[in-house]
Amino acid sequence: MIGALGAALRWVGMAFDPPLLALPFLQMLHALSFGAAHLGAIGFVARHAPPAQSATAQGYLAVASGVVMAGVLGLSGFLFEAFGSLAYVAMALTAVAGGACALIAHRAGDQAAL
Repeated sequence: MIGALGAALRWVGMAFDPPLLALPFLQMLHALSFGAAHLGAIGFVARHAPPAQSATAQGYLAVASGVVMAGVLGLSGFLFEAFGSLAYVAMALTAVAGGACALIAHRAGDQAAL
């Protein structure tokens, strides 16, 4: 959820075609948008995959991440061509959707623990 927040802030900021001086600060949000999301995904796999299948689960995570990244990267080129910097709004919406999925999964896990 922290990763989603960092990504949403970063992409919304980029949508406004910020001045050059603002870019380093927006790009530093990559520590949240990628770093926190990656650590969260690895933590999820570590907690939920059976010990004998943890390496396989990490491999599936890497493949799924790569396939999604390739698809979104291709789509982003078309969006940027059509909408310019407003294409970043689609990335922000994707981050918000990911954060909502993470929140739902977190709450479902809390309910299962009861």
